[in-house]
Amino acid sequence: QEKDTYFSSTRFDNLPYAAGATWAAARGSDRESALRVLQRIGSVARCLHDDWSNMLTLITRLEWMYSLAQRSELNHPAWMAFGILDVDHFHVELRSAFDHLAKILHALSAQSGQTPEGSYNVISKWAVENGPRARRLWEPAIADKVAASRQLFLEAKAIREAIVHDGAKTIVFLPADGIIFQV
Repeated sequence: QEKDTYFSSTRFDNLPYAAGATWAAARGSDRESALRVLQRIGSVARCLHDDWSNMLTLITRLEWMYSLAQRSELNHPAWMAFGILDVDHFHVELRSAFDHLAKILHALSAQSGQTPEGSYNVISKWAVENGPRARRLWEPAIADKVAASRQLFLEAKAIREAIVHDGAKTIVFLPADGIIFQV
């Protein structure tokens, strides 16, 4: 925090670019091939960064509002209403981040057109069902992490779909021992 302004700079911010550079180096790619890959992932990486930044902002705002509500500087109906909005929006941003990550994973495939295009749902399902092939087309550690993340992704996807498409209601409870919510 600097003069009431929050900002984030983490290793995650540069992850897509580092992945692209690692991809190029591991495959002995020439500079032009590496630049093409980095250009393909550049705009998507910025979108992923924006999703990540928005999620951190939502968490920071929830923590700030929680502290106000604990000190009775924010009334309980306002805490609950604002909290519901932030929790719902967090899940929308999370799904967006997963889908941007899927585009980056597709671009980083060792052989163009060999991994499915589309959402993280599509690409993580493919990684689970095609483990050995996924490990050949991506770095093995990346393929293993994508497959391992499938269950977490499905849980987050179900929450977001319930909120956005099925009319699920989010409840944010009164300030007690942390930020507690239920969808």
